Amino acid sequence: MFFNRAPRRKANKCSRSIVSAFLVISLIATIACAGGLSPSGGWAAPVVTDDGIIIGDKDGDLVRVNPDTNSVTTLYPGANLELGKIYGTPLIIGDTVFLASYDCRGNECEANVSSIDLTTRQPLWDRSKQYTPPGQDDTERVDSVPEFNIETEIVGRTVLVGDTLIFGTSEIGGEKDPGGYLFALNSNPALQDFSRVKWAFPTGDAVFSTPVVVDDVAYITSLDRHVYAIDLADGITNVGDRLLWSFTMEGAIAATPVVQDGKLYVGDLRNNFYSLDLSTRARAVTGDTINPSTEWKYDANGWVWAEAVIEDGIAYVANLGGEVHAVSITTGQAIWSDSVKIEGQIVAAPTLYDGPQRPSGRARDRLLAVPSGDQDVWVIDIATGQELGKFATASAVKSSPVVSESVIYIHTLERELQWFSTNDRARLGCLKLKNGEDCR
Repeated sequence: MFFNRAPRRKANKCSRSIVSAFLVISLIATIACAGGLSPSGGWAAPVVTDDGIIIGDKDGDLVRVNPDTNSVTTLYPGANLELGKIYGTPLIIGDTVFLASYDCRGNECEANVSSIDLTTRQPLWDRSKQYTPPGQDDTERVDSVPEFNIETEIVGRTVLVGDTLIFGTSEIGGEKDPGGYLFALNSNPALQDFSRVKWAFPTGDAVFSTPVVVDDVAYITSLDRHVYAIDLADGITNVGDRLLWSFTMEGAIAATPVVQDGKLYVGDLRNNFYSLDLSTRARAVTGDTINPSTEWKYDANGWVWAEAVIEDGIAYVANLGGEVHAVSITTGQAIWSDSVKIEGQIVAAPTLYDGPQRPSGRARDRLLAVPSGDQDVWVIDIATGQELGKFATASAVKSSPVVSESVIYIHTLERELQWFSTNDRARLGCLKLKNGEDCR
């Protein structure tokens, strides 16, 4: 079931909807048709590093942007190779980056998981091959690069726990049962790829979300309507014994959960946003009914795809209808008198940041930057629930904005990085990731 195959050269794809690939229920197919959630990538958030802004772009390249010099450098793999569409934000640990991608030809999909040395721009998982990075002598370039390849789709981010890299997938090789997995790979560069799989926990449907790890337990969600708590400890020989507990929600779950202070918060595709108590779930082991003394369910008035943002006891919950709700995590009740409505779907998590400096040294307002699948990133005052304006990208955004030193960086679906001042929302720069051209 688990195998490797070299990434293919770039070619025109017969793309298909991400969502329709996995589900037999009509509501997900409706999302794909109505909302354009198709395998085109562009959902990865920028990563701010000392050497620039690193992005996994929609064409499967890992690029670095230097805003000071207005330059774009392709780090991996380059023009004549492709790894597939990148959805999850690259995971950068020191000089190593882990990257997941996938693409499809008709009904056949292939995913790649890469481990790359940012200094040498060499893949780490098979040092017997010397890969020539873009911009160097193309006459010595190999036609394939050493990656972990498998016939599936990977939408969420990868997570490293010790030397174990975990991530969610859909079905393997078109086999509908099981419909998805939580994979665990050994990230040790010295291993051969065929021995890299530690284990794979099966789920009833695709896992679009990113695992959240707390105290050696991975919390994942699945389109099979379940939240799973998975034991990551070494020494468990039967993969089924890794299941600590599960909970069944009313709708399919694409969102990544938030886990803090003994609670798990997540929305589903049936208009619900839940607060689950981890101790209550551990005692129950299975179930589909909340305990009202320790848990609650909020009506989000729309399907929730984006990960919630939580600060100071308030969860900011965005739905695919373009609404943002502020919910008390203590009571499960709305904080604002009404939700805020923006234009376009909200697929990626909003970002909290400090607003402009106020007179007389007063504390800055906390603001919420909300990416729109139509265009622009909207700004909401979290104290009042009022919409204040936009970062005018004029392009669709399905990635989370990132704020660093009063600058907000936004990766658009037009394969651009745009950056703005958080003080006055003026655009400071815009570069096309494909060729480094200015797009202002």
